[in-house]
Amino acid sequence: MIITSHATREERTLTGSCPCSGVSWSTTILPGAICICHCMDCRSSPPSKSPIPFAFFPNDCIYFSSNAIALATAGRDTSNIKHVQEPRAIRGSCKGCDSLIYMKYHASPGETDVNMALCDDKDMVTKLQDATIHIFCEREGKEMQQGQKTWTGFSDKQRLNLERWDREGRKKRLDV
Repeated sequence: MIITSHATREERTLTGSCPCSGVSWSTTILPGAICICHCMDCRSSPPSKSPIPFAFFPNDCIYFSSNAIALATAGRDTSNIKHVQEPRAIRGSCKGCDSLIYMKYHASPGETDVNMALCDDKDMVTKLQDATIHIFCEREGKEMQQGQKTWTGFSDKQRLNLERWDREGRKKRLDV
């Protein structure tokens, strides 16, 4: 994803959770854009096994909570979020149902990209359809609305952000 957030602060709370309710999230801002990822990892991720719509939120505007894992003992990790370190990002998924909750791209340390398929407000992606881009599309498909931008990899803006990250020595995120 790696797009600078254009979220707008409004008096509205958005919430979401994974199917097993092991991890939930909330925010009081609306995302400025949705990016639908068609990569193989996203298309194989539970629960929907289809392209994933992500919204971009500043880190200080998105809040995650997880139910304590049953029978956890003192000193053990009681979070239901498992983190997988990848070359460009950290994937946060539910330990219970394996649903992808968020991506934290190393090149965008101030941002968290949240899986909007888990949003309780199912109309959110539709409402932001004009501000949607599609990435990792093998070819422009008929399902794309006319005029929407599609990319075979990252968008131009994302690619520039990755190039800057390369020049700065590929620092890893430490905020998980």
